Amino acid sequence: MSTPFIAPRRLAAVLVAALCASLLTPMATRAVPTSLSVALPLGEYPTYILPFTPASEASRTNLSYFQSSLYRPLYVVGRGPLLGVQADLSPAEPPVFSNGNTTATVTMKGWNFSNGEVIDGRSVVFFFNLWRAAPALFHDTLSSSVMPNQISSVTASGSTVTITTAVAVQPDWFVQNVLARVTPLPMAWDRTSLTALAGSAQCSSNLTSFTQATARAACGSPARPALGRGESGVVKFLRTRAADRSTYVADDPIWGVTSGPWRLLSYDVKRVAPVVLVPSPTYDGPVKAPVAQLRLVPFSTLEGERTALQNGTVDVGYLGATDVQPPSAKYPNGRIVATALRARVVARYTPLWMSTFAVVNFDPTTGSSPLLRQLYFRQALQSSLNQSALISGLYGRLAYANWSAVPAFPGSPALGTATNPYPYNVVRAKKYLTDNGWTVPVRGVATCVRDAGCGSGVPKGTSASITYKYFNAGPLVSQRLAFEQAGWAQIGIQVNLVPIESTSRLVRECVSGSPGTAWQICELSPWAYFPDTYPSGEALFHSTSPANIGSFRDTTMDAIVTATSLGSEPLGTRYAAYSATQLPVLYQPNRGALVAWSKRLKAALGPSPTETFLPEFFHP
Repeated sequence: MSTPFIAPRRLAAVLVAALCASLLTPMATRAVPTSLSVALPLGEYPTYILPFTPASEASRTNLSYFQSSLYRPLYVVGRGPLLGVQADLSPAEPPVFSNGNTTATVTMKGWNFSNGEVIDGRSVVFFFNLWRAAPALFHDTLSSSVMPNQISSVTASGSTVTITTAVAVQPDWFVQNVLARVTPLPMAWDRTSLTALAGSAQCSSNLTSFTQATARAACGSPARPALGRGESGVVKFLRTRAADRSTYVADDPIWGVTSGPWRLLSYDVKRVAPVVLVPSPTYDGPVKAPVAQLRLVPFSTLEGERTALQNGTVDVGYLGATDVQPPSAKYPNGRIVATALRARVVARYTPLWMSTFAVVNFDPTTGSSPLLRQLYFRQALQSSLNQSALISGLYGRLAYANWSAVPAFPGSPALGTATNPYPYNVVRAKKYLTDNGWTVPVRGVATCVRDAGCGSGVPKGTSASITYKYFNAGPLVSQRLAFEQAGWAQIGIQVNLVPIESTSRLVRECVSGSPGTAWQICELSPWAYFPDTYPSGEALFHSTSPANIGSFRDTTMDAIVTATSLGSEPLGTRYAAYSATQLPVLYQPNRGALVAWSKRLKAALGPSPTETFLPEFFHP
């Protein structure tokens, strides 16, 4: 048997030590402040309260800031600068795996919902049954060959829930990317109307068989327009109520039943006023809310947020790259430039748990270049991309090098023994080309001169020219790409930069593959490992994944990805290195988050690389 918990890493020892010292101080000796105000991510507002969330509502504001504050997930992943599952903050004990990792036994700690119900095995079964009944309505459903179809049964007996799978699972993957996405639900929600008795729908009961038909008989069904049928049962009741934001009130008989450290006090259906949360007096977790009110404040511009930080109406918010000077020995997180702002807040930087890259198109039917289908050509591009210069220059050292789908995060064991296979080296980059039949002039574009050609689809006489589409989000993006373009020109590769005026058009051109929108390289948003924090590749690079928008097809990659999810192989064994050496994408530096913290906060966890929001640790 094994217990798959990643030990939290000490990424900021001094900060953590300060936190521990704070937690040892009895709360009774401190005056409880009236409120704490935290800025929401720019341009966002909570829009969905039900923690069975469709993809259209799966923003970090909904999942992390809003839902997890009210309804604690089965396992909390991340705590300030720490990675991994946080056992003490989770309502369940660490799972025990047996039967060759086909059985996971989870024991609940006996915490309570705010209405007095015990958070027990049935609370977990409830969520799984909903998921089995309506997998397409949950944002974290994987491909049909994975979850929840590979789950054979989920049964509760008192405080214990037993989950069996049809195949062996990688324990760390199963905990962080499956169980941590499960939120125990109260029986008060297990009904089809407010007049029905709690638990009367039986969606929280053990199913006779964990099939979709059986789950739908208990929980209801999603809409099936082709059959002329709408949603039904518990599925319809909860989703209809969640869509009606006028129900987001303190005394709502559904949303008012909480399990987290906070409960809802007020919500603005116009999405203008702050969302106000207050401490839940029934919360059984180890860290209680330290303030009388938590205000989640929306902002439409960074300038407005900066003003609120400066005048003290917001305690925690975001900063822009130009708001701080580069880090130094005295100011390791960078020094805030504006004097008035610096008087109120300090800057804190965290690298984010993500992989930043430009997507390479391998599909000839949507305009893929034969050049990019040659590994040596991608090696030349990656080896001539000077990430170190970008990090120390343009990014002011507030970024870190990225060369694998597994983040090269300080202290992360997920990399195993993998190292950067293509560090910046212009000589080596040129050699990748010349060894494969190219001439590289001192100035100008390289040409294929080998009579037999320079790879499949690359005949003699081909010029080394490709296109690179991107959303021009501002000067930082255009400056970075101009710098990279010059670096590629040094080895004779002409990269034609094509700015796109909107992200929606970029997605249309590069993701949907619409006729007439041929593309070769597209720079989309970074791949953030949130809410799935185990950086495996079933979504990114498996041949069957709809998120594999570059159409990278590789049987070895498929086998490795499967072994790291439905298998027993850690990421560091092969996946981290293989995703680095094969270059299914063109890796870019990983930027981090710059967060401003009010000087009145005596102790706080600091920014979270996994975007885990735990305001109960913010102590004014």
